[in-house]
Amino acid sequence: MMADETKRLLGEFARERSERAFRELVRLHSPVVYGTALRMLGGDRAAAQDVMQEVFTLLARKAGSLGDVILSAWLYRQTCRRAANHARTESRRRQRELVAASMMDPSQTETSFASEALSGEVDAAMLSLPSPARDALVLRFFEGHDFRKLGSALGTTEEAARKRVTRALDQLAATLRKRGIAVGSASLGTTMASFGTTPVPASLVTQVATHAFQSAPLTGASWKADWLIPVISGVLATSLIAGTALAIRDQASPPPASPSLATKAVPRPASQPTNNEDLIAEIKRIQAGPKHSLTTLKLRATLERISITELPAFFSLAHDKLTTAEQAVCFNLLLERWVQSDPDAALTFMIEHPLWDDVDKARGTNLINNIFDRWMYADLSASRAWLVDHWQAAALRKEAFDSTLGEFLAMSIADEVLLHESANAAFSFIASLPDEAMRRRALIALTGANPYMNAWHNIDPTRLNEMLRETQKLNDRAFGCSIAAIIWQKTLEDQPEKAAQLESMMTPADHFARELGELGVRHRHTHNTPMAGGGYTSHSEPVEPLALNERQLIESGIAAGLSRGEVLNAVATALLDQRDLKRAFAWIDDHQTETSFDDLLHERLGKYAGPVTGWVVGDTPYARIIELASRLSDQESAREICRGAFRRLQCQIPGDVPGILERKDLPAAIREELQQLAKTTP
Repeated sequence: MMADETKRLLGEFARERSERAFRELVRLHSPVVYGTALRMLGGDRAAAQDVMQEVFTLLARKAGSLGDVILSAWLYRQTCRRAANHARTESRRRQRELVAASMMDPSQTETSFASEALSGEVDAAMLSLPSPARDALVLRFFEGHDFRKLGSALGTTEEAARKRVTRALDQLAATLRKRGIAVGSASLGTTMASFGTTPVPASLVTQVATHAFQSAPLTGASWKADWLIPVISGVLATSLIAGTALAIRDQASPPPASPSLATKAVPRPASQPTNNEDLIAEIKRIQAGPKHSLTTLKLRATLERISITELPAFFSLAHDKLTTAEQAVCFNLLLERWVQSDPDAALTFMIEHPLWDDVDKARGTNLINNIFDRWMYADLSASRAWLVDHWQAAALRKEAFDSTLGEFLAMSIADEVLLHESANAAFSFIASLPDEAMRRRALIALTGANPYMNAWHNIDPTRLNEMLRETQKLNDRAFGCSIAAIIWQKTLEDQPEKAAQLESMMTPADHFARELGELGVRHRHTHNTPMAGGGYTSHSEPVEPLALNERQLIESGIAAGLSRGEVLNAVATALLDQRDLKRAFAWIDDHQTETSFDDLLHERLGKYAGPVTGWVVGDTPYARIIELASRLSDQESAREICRGAFRRLQCQIPGDVPGILERKDLPAAIREELQQLAKTTP
């Protein structure tokens, strides 16, 4: 098994400085390192070889301190980081070489280029995954482990390893969707299956292993020798070209006149400002040509001529001179480069200059969200601070993703914090949001109620339990119970094994929340069927709704420390969240004399305050408004809201008017008033 062999070889090298063991380590793991570097560097073999040399040189130096890490995953992470550095510093040179190579080899197809682009995005997205998920994917797809070997390497069972890979693929697919790349888990697994099969020339393996081995510190050597390592690495790791030998200094040539080890650099001439008008004309000529990989490479090389400081002026001119389709391609490429160099400046410019609206409308995208996501995955702390500082920006108050853009970005931050930091940190960030209604929506989204937020599905039972503890700290205890109920409902339905582990950690408050969650369970997961490429088909069976045991619920809620009124509101909230409207309204009607449900009803009415863009026949938002408002304790407010909703119903969906008038659960006074309105023309 590769994992066992790797551990043996790594231990042998660390103890004995065995060159044979190190050379074998390079041979075993070079396909992953070299293949990853090639994907991230767009096929630039020379740069990929440089990265490969850097990574294995680092391994030679760090071997004794790695401990029990999964070596292939560690190498993959180091490769991604160094390839990203090369991409930033060498992009201009690389693009010119790629264009020239494509001109000499016109057989390259658009399909292969698209595949390379997807591969690069996969590697970038992989870095945002938590270590357990990334380790599982690296071992499964890059090292080619079957699930039995994978389970052994991860210290778990074959079935648990299969589930971990499946969850990791789901999470990776969700991350790619946030970046605007729609790909399913199964096809993603198929794409990744070829990542670990990149052939590496034997001569390159030998060359890299030799140079890296020579750079490793001698056993027992003093730390004072460490200063030599950069010198050795700098001489030996200069741009390795496949199959070529290192240049050897002519022995007969005289020594340099200067005694300094460093060669004096030849100063580069100052760059001349780019003529944006000429660039616009060139971009139009390129875009007018055939749509294949060479066109894209030419465009990338052309855009590389624009310096970061020149980008604002270019964006303003391009907005006026380029078509929306031309803008979409150019803006995305330029913004990606800018956010790598200075994400704060890039996003601040984007929210202050509305140059992206036409592109977003035409492509169904949101460039600010896409660029922010890239920064968030790379630097969660800095992106979080930027969002807080720019919260009042007009661009962040625009509608997006069923909320405002700023609110959606805040939800994304909270989701990432939950996944990578802690439940306490996620809840604390949400508590810092400026609006109470927004804070409540963000907390609900964190439970997975928002389809874009999926951290809850990928955290372990311990962190889920931390989430339940945080819900108990909320000032509105009934709302906290409803949040905990959503967590329990989703876990009971989709992850029964995780629910069983949670049950072993329950407190009295958890018993009440679990009972509320179980009221909404409509199916239970039974098993998964493996699919080609590592994905799976999930199977579940329907479940009859659990009978509502009022006495038991009230006793559990009081045992959890809630008052009777808080218990009654918590049950109503849970039933509304579960869209069990019949039981929710019956519960409110039965208990209106005991407590007020007005806060809950007003909150739900607020969801229908905006324009109505769609509905289901017989169940319109206007009908829902009438159902909610008719139960307000303030009868004057109830009648006013019901009249307004009924008038809109008459104008827009007159066919649903009879159904409203026939509802038996409407208070008599409101039904009579609506019947009178129905006799008049709106």
